[in-house]
Amino acid sequence: MDYENFCEELRARCGACCLPVDLGMICRRLKITVVERSLEGLPHAISVARPKLIILNSRRPKLSRRFDLAHELWHFLFEEKYHSDHANKFASTLLMPKVAWSQLTVVSKDARKLSEIFEVSLQMVFLRTEQLRGLD
Repeated sequence: MDYENFCEELRARCGACCLPVDLGMICRRLKITVVERSLEGLPHAISVARPKLIILNSRRPKLSRRFDLAHELWHFLFEEKYHSDHANKFASTLLMPKVAWSQLTVVSKDARKLSEIFEVSLQMVFLRTEQLRGLD
C-alpha cells in the first residue's frame, strides 16, 4: 500500500491539510464518534464498528492519544483488526505528512521542535525518521 498518497488524499478529502493534522475533523467527516474514558488496565484505545466509535484511554498523555486515534482510524478504514505494524505506519504517515516533514527538517532537525509542530511524541518523531529513511 502507498501510505503517503493514501494519507495525503484522506487529509485533503477531509479538509485536514494544516499542521497539526486535525484528527477530529477527519473523524467527523468519516462519521466516527470519538470519546475519552479512563480505561484502567485496558488497551490504549478501543474501536467499535457499529456504531462507529473510538474510545481513547484518557489516562494516556495527549500526544499518545493522538497517535492512538490515528492508529484506530486504520482499523476503521481497512476493517483490519490485526497488523498493528500497518496501523502504526499509517498513523505516523497521517500525522506527519512527508512533504511537510521534508520542508521542516531542512529548517530544523530538532526532534522536540518537530514533536511540538506535529503534536506527536518524541518516539513517533523517531519512528517517522526511520520510516522516511527507508523510502530514500
